[in-house]
Amino acid sequence: MYKVQVKNKGKSEVYVKSQSGEFTVDTDAKTAVAPLDTLLAALGSCMSFYIRKFAQSANIQMDLFTLDVEADLVSDKGYRFKDIKVSIDLDGAVIDDIKKQSLVQFVKNCPVHNTLRNMPEIDIKVV
Repeated sequence: MYKVQVKNKGKSEVYVKSQSGEFTVDTDAKTAVAPLDTLLAALGSCMSFYIRKFAQSANIQMDLFTLDVEADLVSDKGYRFKDIKVSIDLDGAVIDDIKKQSLVQFVKNCPVHNTLRNMPEIDIKVV
């Protein structure tokens, strides 16, 4: 089971603690990364793991690569991202179109991607 604790100590900064580390999020985006940026970062980071896994299993030399993850915030049906676009730059790694398609399909196995696609129920309660 995954679990994080998000603690607000006043003002706009919240402190996030998980079993694997701690970091600060700034809801005003002035002193740390903003919440929506962390969502996009989670998606890109998860996909990055799957890209590396794909490259290793396919024996593709891929030392560096970059993911650009972007989205527009819309206000219909409440504020939300309407579309999220991910661009993968393989930094010169040479792979054919068939492997590129396979890579895209493999990366879609990322749990963050699957979670966003399947719109999980979110149960909120005040204790």
